[in-house]
Amino acid sequence: MPQFIQLFSKLAREHEIYIVAGTIQVFDPDRDKDLQRLAFFSPSGAHGVQGEMHMTRFEAEEWDICRGSA
Repeated sequence: MPQFIQLFSKLAREHEIYIVAGTIQVFDPDRDKDLQRLAFFSPSGAHGVQGEMHMTRFEAEEWDICRGSA
């Protein structure tokens, strides 16, 4: 995750654009579950995340990934 954030922060700054970089799977130790997080970046290089709210059936049933808040 740190390399992912570093790369997209750098690209957003260099090109002075907003980037919605897509989802990445992150382990939440408090819930003992994998969650999907959407990462987004601003032209300043700042970033934020949003938990995926609408899981596909495959993600929920096959991968046992949970939806969640950021």
